[in-house]
Amino acid sequence: MHSGKKDLQVCIILSIVVLAIFAGCANRQDIVLPKNLSSSLTYKAFIQDTQVDNYTVIPEKVSDVSPKTYIWAQELMASAEKVGDMKFLMYSGFNVGIDGKSDNYWISGFSDSMERVFYLHVENGVGTAYEVNKPTEFIYSSVDSTSKMKDPADLVSEAVSRGGECTGGVVLEVNASSTKALIGCTGKWRYIDISYMRLTGGDSVATPSASGDD
Repeated sequence: MHSGKKDLQVCIILSIVVLAIFAGCANRQDIVLPKNLSSSLTYKAFIQDTQVDNYTVIPEKVSDVSPKTYIWAQELMASAEKVGDMKFLMYSGFNVGIDGKSDNYWISGFSDSMERVFYLHVENGVGTAYEVNKPTEFIYSSVDSTSKMKDPADLVSEAVSRGGECTGGVVLEVNASSTKALIGCTGKWRYIDISYMRLTGGDSVATPSASGDD
């Protein structure tokens, strides 16, 4: 009698363990890192925004495309267009170094006052900024002009400390509808979720960080 109960308990425990393993695998499969910029979330958003009828796209070449952080790129868009209410929207960076910088990325932001979405694309030594005319009142971002984002170098360092060294540079995907950054390393570790917002006392409102920028 007791042996039967023990066997049943063992079966239940093993079933729970197996289910937990499958659940973990399923969670990992839910998130797939892009293989290149053309499969990144920022590029897909750009294509979607520019293929809709009646959207006007105004491209402009960007001269300084040396490795930068996403904070620098966001501030560049805001200063170049003199947009006081520029909000960070998305960032997709490839070959991001331990300093959090890359010269292979897409970034986007938007302005309610100007009804514009701004994209900056830097790849292979060429930088192009795009201004997309569209109403933006329906776009949500967890990051506004007073939010404080973490130094990207801190994100990469944390990911490397948890996942291991990544000689080829990491893939970094940030979507402002979430406070989590998705960081992965090809061939060694698939992805790690890390918060990219500095939260103090449950409040993200602070002066924007400029550490790690050029």
